[in-house]
Amino acid sequence: IWDGLLENADLKPAGLGARDTLRLEAGLPLHGQELSEDITPYEGGIAFAAKPLIEADFIGKDVLKDQKENGAKLRSVGLEMIEKGIPRTGYDVLDLEGNKIGQVTSGTQSPATGKGIALAMTDRDEFEMGKEVIVQV
Repeated sequence: IWDGLLENADLKPAGLGARDTLRLEAGLPLHGQELSEDITPYEGGIAFAAKPLIEADFIGKDVLKDQKENGAKLRSVGLEMIEKGIPRTGYDVLDLEGNKIGQVTSGTQSPATGKGIALAMTDRDEFEMGKEVIVQV
């Protein structure tokens, strides 16, 4: 089937790396990276998914209600590199004074922009959208 599709259809093979790059370019979270048992939907950037949970009764409901009302301490944000370099999982995100304000959760080179891109978990109070930050590559 594989050979037949590649020979007879206008298709090219694509693997998990291609899917992951598309996910990052779209700013979509991945379980185990931007979402986990320790990262809530409010922190991971998918608050819409928490709304039905608020109605149910479960362990952790109070945490989600608090984050809905007061905002989550952490938030997932998208980054685009200005200089050359590919941000990778675990790299620190610093403010311009060198203070750690977050950590890269996913990163790659974007074929669409030719730049390094990343999703990072950052401190809500320390990260300001549109401001430059430093990714320690």
